[in-house]
Amino acid sequence: MDESISLDDDYQRIADKWRLRLLDKIPFLESQIGFAAVPLDGREVTVRNGDSNWGMFIADQMRMAFRSPRSDLAFVNSGTLRIDDFIAEDITFEDIGRTFGFSSYLRHMTMDGMDFRKLLEAGYRGLGPSKGYFPQISGFRVCVDRSRPDGERIVQMQVPMDNGQWQEIEADKAYSIVAPDYIYRGGDGYDFSKARDVSRPGSELKFLVLDAVIRAQAAGEKVGEPLSPVNTRFVLLGEKQNVCFKNGVRARIPRG
Repeated sequence: MDESISLDDDYQRIADKWRLRLLDKIPFLESQIGFAAVPLDGREVTVRNGDSNWGMFIADQMRMAFRSPRSDLAFVNSGTLRIDDFIAEDITFEDIGRTFGFSSYLRHMTMDGMDFRKLLEAGYRGLGPSKGYFPQISGFRVCVDRSRPDGERIVQMQVPMDNGQWQEIEADKAYSIVAPDYIYRGGDGYDFSKARDVSRPGSELKFLVLDAVIRAQAAGEKVGEPLSPVNTRFVLLGEKQNVCFKNGVRARIPRG
């Protein structure tokens, strides 16, 4: 459905009535809290299937949820992000409210690289598009082959090095991780049984993102960036490819 579908007058009268009641209770709902540098894509078809600049921004904030030092890795199940729309130009309180339809507290923990890689396989299982368990990620990038069996689809999982290049996640190295309490407790099929040093639930995600947008506004900065091969985090393995990333950069996809 889009703007080409005309509104039903009777329905619109009902919607307008309840919106007026909502604005009466939350008069600041339409107030600007920030500005988008580019349209931020929160559509379900985007966040549940691949990279989303709105999803990236949200996942990036999670790494500072428990203050300094920021966690190495973070991810959020895309079903947490409910707005199913673009956010363009002004960012309002309503945009944050529409993005997070329910509370989403976070947990901080430690996992070895091999265990984290196995855990994240749950995000790429099954057939068909638009899965709410698909992860929006921060601090790493993945190459996925959907032709492989469930549990064996991650071809590469890379983390950044200090020199700006990338390397495969180290199997026995301990990484600090932030993830939603909902999936830590088994939601969306994720298994965190190998996690250790797990914090209590804290730092509600919608307020974390709200604070980040307001801080950017106070600093005169805009939120978000366009997607490009330079900042890609999720790549599907193409035909005639063995890997997606080569020599620290994204591999060229053969044509034909």
